Formats: sequence, C-alpha cells, structure tokens
Amino acid sequence: MNKIIVTGATGFLGSSIVRQLQAAGHAVRTTGRAPAAELPDYRPMDLVGATNFWNLVAGTRCVVHAAGLAHQFGRVEPAAFFETNVTASEALVRAAVTAGVEHFVFISSSSVYDDRHAGPRTEDSPCFPRGAYAESKYEAEARLARVADESEMRLTILRPATLYGADDPGNVARLMRAIDRRRFVWIGGGENLKSLIHRNDVARAVVMAVVSKVRRA
Repeated sequence: MNKIIVTGATGFLGSSIVRQLQAAGHAVRTTGRAPAAELPDYRPMDLVGATNFWNLVAGTRCVVHAAGLAHQFGRVEPAAFFETNVTASEALVRAAVTAGVEHFVFISSSSVYDDRHAGPRTEDSPCFPRGAYAESKYEAEARLARVADESEMRLTILRPATLYGADDPGNVARLMRAIDRRRFVWIGGGENLKSLIHRNDVARAVVMAVVSKVRRA
C-alpha cells in the first residue's frame, strides 16, 4: 500500500496538497465532487451519503481528508455542516481503519479555539468553537480521535488559520475585491487582527505530516 488519497482534491487547499505530494514523489489518488477532473487516479464522489468508502481507500496507506463544507455566504442549515464535516468524516475514517490505512490526516480549523482571548494558540490551548462550522470541525476531531484510539491507525489533526492565495473562494478574496471596488468600510480603530496562512504553506505542512515517522504513544 503506497498510495496517498486526498479528498477534496479539486478544492482550494486540496489541489495544492495534490501538487506538493506529487512534487515530493508520492503516488496520489484523488477524489472530489466534480464529475471529471485532470487529477491523478481521480475518482469522483460526493462524500455525503456515500456508501462505498472502502473501495475509495482500499490500497492506500494514508488518507488526507481535506474535503469539507465551508465558505457558505448564504444561509446554510447547521445540519449541512454536521452532515458533511462530521458524519461523512466519521464514515470515511471507519472505512480507512477497515481497509488497513496506516495514517489519517484531517484538516480541521483554528476556529475551534477559544477566540475570547488574544495570543498564539498551541495544542494545549482551550477550545470553544462557536458557530455551526467550528462546532462541526470540533465534533469531527473528537469522533475521528475515538476511532483512531480503538485501532492501530495514526491520526494527525491540523488546525490551520484562514487560508489565502490565488483563486481564493473565501473571505480574504471578498475583502480584496471590496477594496478594489472602493467599497471597503473601515470599522473600529484598526487594531483588530486576523491570522492568515497561504494555502501552499498548509500543503507543505500536510506533506510533512504524511512523511512523519512519529508513532502513536
């Protein structure tokens, strides 16, 4: 088993992860909701409601789960975040265990942390997710951890800050477009800060996690 599968491979972060894994010499399998994509060993699948996860992950040694529901600017029911980010993730990780996958890398979010206090965060910082997206990511972390603890599979959880970069579909790009159109409204004194990270930097962190030799304690 020498392949690495990347979910959400057609997405903003997933596509960068695929490119960097390939550049590092890894054999990659990819999946996404698009019916067809020019990606290695691409297998189209909507993870929500899917029943053939085992066929998707069989023959791979590592799963990088970058798919998820985010950047929804209209009204989205909380249940949609739960169904995509929690239920589908749990089904995927259980299939990975059954298929003998050695390592599962989950892309979570820094939004799970308690944002009522300033300063940098560490793995030991308290979490206080607020909103359907953050709550769904935090619940997914807990469920994946329980499954991993009951098996021999390693689990790595990454909590990146807000992503930015070319073709950004999220809030940073919306802000840039508003500034370009001179429709930006300054609120407050300008002391508020927002942590950002380029998608390529997160992709590099994923590659480092994939090749890490750290074992379960």
